[in-house]
Amino acid sequence: DDSDEIRSHHEALLVRLADACRNTAHEFLLEIITARPDRATAPDQIHALMTRFYDLGIMPDWWKLEPIADGGFWQGCGDIVRANDPHMQGIIVLGKDAEPAVLSTVFSSAKTEPLVKGFAIGRTIFATAAQNWLAGRIDDDTAVRRMTDLYAGLIDAWDAAGD
Repeated sequence: DDSDEIRSHHEALLVRLADACRNTAHEFLLEIITARPDRATAPDQIHALMTRFYDLGIMPDWWKLEPIADGGFWQGCGDIVRANDPHMQGIIVLGKDAEPAVLSTVFSSAKTEPLVKGFAIGRTIFATAAQNWLAGRIDDDTAVRRMTDLYAGLIDAWDAAGD
């Protein structure tokens, strides 16, 4: 949605970053977030961006993509990768502060695509506990227990989603 000038600037930076990762033997994880406070996630835009980045010669080792509960979306991501990069390591599901029940549904959809390898979920795990801890409503042990339980539940949801 950005102007051509902003898009060109960001694309040039991403090309430089991808080149730097390759030249220094660092893996490159590219995260795409299309949602904004005033706009929902745009799955078609994610596909278009993935394709655009490949067209620019950007070959991330990992993609980290927004949580979308649609197996067709994840299959489309896999198809884009298979058409462009047989050496890509995998796709990771981003949490974006989604509720655990929502993520459970997303995991079931995402795991229909063999290139989806896992999830990277931070705010979902710690945000509520951290807010309560910072406000003095819970102590250290309670915060740790809540985060541990939530994380364990998400691992169970991932495992239950099947392969």
